[in-house]
Amino acid sequence: MENKEPLLVVKDLCTSFDVPAGEVRSVQGVSFTVNRGEILGIVGESGSGKSVTASSIMQILVAPGHIKSGSVRFKGEELVGMDEKHLRAIRGDKIAQIFQDPMTALNPVFTIGHQMEEALLLHAKTRVDELSEDARKATIDKKTEINRLLAARKELDPNDLKAQEESRAEEAKLRKEWEILQAQEKVQVEKAKAQAEYEKRLAERVYRAKQGKKKFRLKNVFRGRQVNFPADSYDFEIKNPLEQKAAEIAKEICEAKQEQADAPSLENLNRIRSLTAQYHAVIEEANRAYREILKTSTYEKLDASLGKKIKLVQKHLTSLRNERLDYKASHRLNRHAARKKAEEMLIAVGVNEPKKRLNQYPFEFSGGMLQRVMIAMALLGHPDLLIADEPTTALDVTIQAQILELLKKLQQQTGMAVILISHDLGVIAQICDRVNVMYAGRVVESGSVDDIFYRPEHEYTKGLLGSMPSADASKDKPLHSIQGNPVDVFALPEGCSFAPRCAACMEHCIHYYPPVRTVGPNHTASCFLSAYRAYQRGEISEKECLDYFNAGFPAVKKAASKKPVPEPKAPSDSNQKKEEMPNER
Repeated sequence: MENKEPLLVVKDLCTSFDVPAGEVRSVQGVSFTVNRGEILGIVGESGSGKSVTASSIMQILVAPGHIKSGSVRFKGEELVGMDEKHLRAIRGDKIAQIFQDPMTALNPVFTIGHQMEEALLLHAKTRVDELSEDARKATIDKKTEINRLLAARKELDPNDLKAQEESRAEEAKLRKEWEILQAQEKVQVEKAKAQAEYEKRLAERVYRAKQGKKKFRLKNVFRGRQVNFPADSYDFEIKNPLEQKAAEIAKEICEAKQEQADAPSLENLNRIRSLTAQYHAVIEEANRAYREILKTSTYEKLDASLGKKIKLVQKHLTSLRNERLDYKASHRLNRHAARKKAEEMLIAVGVNEPKKRLNQYPFEFSGGMLQRVMIAMALLGHPDLLIADEPTTALDVTIQAQILELLKKLQQQTGMAVILISHDLGVIAQICDRVNVMYAGRVVESGSVDDIFYRPEHEYTKGLLGSMPSADASKDKPLHSIQGNPVDVFALPEGCSFAPRCAACMEHCIHYYPPVRTVGPNHTASCFLSAYRAYQRGEISEKECLDYFNAGFPAVKKAASKKPVPEPKAPSDSNQKKEEMPNER
């Protein structure tokens, strides 16, 4: 059954930077969701809070940056307040990011192969980790809930004794639940260890049987003979029921040892000794069966020159080495397996001669090739969510098209979700499913690509679209530009952040920030003028329009005494027919 729950849910996220000049509120109450397999575009001018939003999701903010409030839930797990240890297990593995400048993101003194292998090895998981993941996730969620409660308590008034007492009572309750979950996790880990031991012993016996046959072949090459095993012996080590029985006994031994560690007893110790004796007896019987197989083998004279014999020996030795490394990697990722995965990923992103490239340094690559390497590194862990922060910056148009086509292709192949951050609307239109338009740390409009490009509601979105050159534009007519400069983050306006630059600004916009209004299916905007024009077109009633205007709130709290709210007036446009604004309040 398909999971319809959103992959990522960001709710009322507020991120600030406390600097000597004051508080920089880079992100103010941002909320959005990302569904599985979806490409969400975030667009806006420089300084609108796009990259800070991405850093807040990844939890990689550098001091003095910090998340003031809000929630970031990924696959049901709360990331805000999560321990750094558990965050490291998510970053780069389940959530990956492509940074703006690949030349500065990569270390110039290490080869590409070393850096790609390191990314894989840091997130390598054991079989026990995989089997006990659900129980560990529940424990982490509860611990994160406690951390968020402790962070919220710091914001409480020290003199409010009732609130402090309620917070402590809630903490005590959560800690008891956390201890229960820890105990359950311990039991689950013990079961996972037993299962992992069973799988390891079975794989080890199969591996040793295969190695024995290959070594037998190699010895006979030195004797000038070629070995032919019976036809039914090639899968004998897999089909042999004795190996299955030995692995099951090894699992019982592991469980018994764990019980002995928790509650030592003479009875359990005798059981361990008995099982160990049974295990060795079964292994000896299995080995005897393998020896019988080797006895029934036939031999042929190896009629080959010395050079051919040397090549044959080298082939057998290489096969033995590779099989040994593959066997070790089946239990825990090693550098050999990481190298193979890095090579495969470079091929997937279109890098030619991957073996050679892995031994090269970043300065030996062009900008487009470096961006491909960054994409390959981000996808090594097969993430569920990829954040691409300006992936085509500083690339020429041809390379931009190739990178975007590659991202779209990889997204379709892997089914991952993508957040694409850009200031280029052309890039957003090319591959995105939905678009969030950000200005001054807020999402001012959100909708599908068709909604944003063909039915824009916010004046800022219209300004961005108007600044794009079109094929039928007149050479004599200059491109539209949004007047003024981006808002000063140290002196945010009381009302709408875009009001000082908006040509259609109303007086109401200066004093109040517009709430989010649903314009259509999955299309929202925060604009008083959009609501007023919807009222003019008869799409909403006078009461709905007044309710929306009255729901506006001051974006910045002023210390001065409260003034009466001025009556909103229609925008002063000589070419537009003025209509009466519904009386407010």
